[in-house]
Order: sequence, then C-alpha cells, then structure tokens
Amino acid sequence: YGIGLSDADVRGGYRHKDTGEVVPLEAVNAINVDTYERFGGVFNTYFESTKTTSDLFIGQLGLGCKSPYSYASTFNVESRFAGVKTTYVCFKDEDGFPTITPLGSEPSDEHSGMTITLSVRPHDVDKFEVAAKRALMYFSPKPHFSNDPTFAPYRLEHTVSGNGWKVRDSDYYAHANGPYVVQGFVAYPIDVDQMQGVGLPASVTKLLYLDIDIFVPIGQVEVAASRESLSYDRRTVQNLADCLTAISDDLYQSFQNQFDKCKTQWEMASLCAK
Repeated sequence: YGIGLSDADVRGGYRHKDTGEVVPLEAVNAINVDTYERFGGVFNTYFESTKTTSDLFIGQLGLGCKSPYSYASTFNVESRFAGVKTTYVCFKDEDGFPTITPLGSEPSDEHSGMTITLSVRPHDVDKFEVAAKRALMYFSPKPHFSNDPTFAPYRLEHTVSGNGWKVRDSDYYAHANGPYVVQGFVAYPIDVDQMQGVGLPASVTKLLYLDIDIFVPIGQVEVAASRESLSYDRRTVQNLADCLTAISDDLYQSFQNQFDKCKTQWEMASLCAK
C-alpha cells in the first residue's frame, strides 16, 4: 500500500515563502497571496514526484501516476494518510490539462497507502495481462492479484550467477532475449547497437549476445522518459561498459577456477562439453 499521500501531495496547495507552512487550495481566500506561492501535486503536475531526490525507490520521473490519463478519460484515486481517507476523481479538462477533484474525506483506521482504480475496455484485458506478466517478472515480492488468484508473471529462473550478474532462463512468451539491466526490480533490454562503438574487446562484446541479467543500484543507469528503455547518455554507456568488462573478468576467473580443479585433459574436455 505504500505510505499514502497528503492532500497537498496529491493535488498541491499554497506554501508560505518564508516559513514553508502549507495550506490547502480551499484556503486561498483566507491567506495573503503575496506571501504564499502555489505549488502543484503529483497527480496534476507532470514530472512532479515525491521520490526525485532519493535513489532508494523506483520511479522518480513523475510520470507513472499520470499514466492513466493516456488511457482512460477518468480514474479514481484513494489516499489513506494520517488517519484520513480521501477519494478523488482525476480527469482531463476541456483544454486537455490533468485535473483532480476531491469527492470527500472521512476518518479511517485502514493501512496508510494509495488505491488507484481505472476501467479497462474488455478487448484490452488480454493486453494488460500480457504486459503485467512481463513487467512483474523481476518484482520481489510479487503483487497480490485479488481478482485472479491463478495469475502469475512469466517464469524467470537463473542458472549461472556471479557478482552482479545472472544467466537468465525464462518463458518463451516473455520474449526476454539478450542482455538486460535490472535496476530496482525493473528490467531494461540493452541495445547492442548503442554499445558497439565504445571499444569493447571481443571477449566482452560476446556478452551482448547472451541471455544475461546485470543487476545495478538505482541511479547507475539513466532511463528514457517512457521508462521502456535506457537512455544512452555518456555516463550510462560507460557504466554499462564497466559492468560488462567486470562480468567478463568474473566469468573468465570462474571458468579458470573450474579448469584448475581438473586433473586430466579428459576432465577439462568434459567440462568444456558442459
């Protein structure tokens, strides 16, 4: 459920320029507007996020909570915060700007958190299901699916692993081929073409054709605004090159250690065959 959001977090308010005091939008007639400044909330301001300054959380771009606007004409938001449950309706106004209106508040002893609800068109249900099966493969713990207890993300297993990397084995329908970067439970495919011009040695370049997952701390690589792919700026490319080089060295040493344990050439040949 998360930790919930205050009304000011959800739809904004007014903040005193000197003291930082926050008052709700409805208080505009009771304040001196010259000493207060208007600020937007995360549900009505693009690129506004409560997680921007931290690398402890996924997200941070201020787009995810607005994504229902791209699909539905309206959707509902319920926030349980500090013992109060507030329900909102979100929609785009006549000019296409995101708008959020509170429907009401009441005391609540439920867990703090957020519930966001939107209706899916019947012919799109399968598309949502397939997308969820792929997107949630790396999540831990897995979300609870209350309406379909049989639903599960695509199978994901790892066969060989090392320091920050694992060789992937997954369901065919997941279409998870090639190298991926996993950052905060979100997996991004590595564009091989983007890595061809950075001077990687042949032994490292071969990793770009393996089904391998590279696990990095949040903030190690930049992602595109769509959150569907990596953003290949200079720092991201260099960090990926460093990771691939370290994995290549790790693999070499791992294999060398196994060969060193062999007592005959036959054992070495048998090990190669595996």
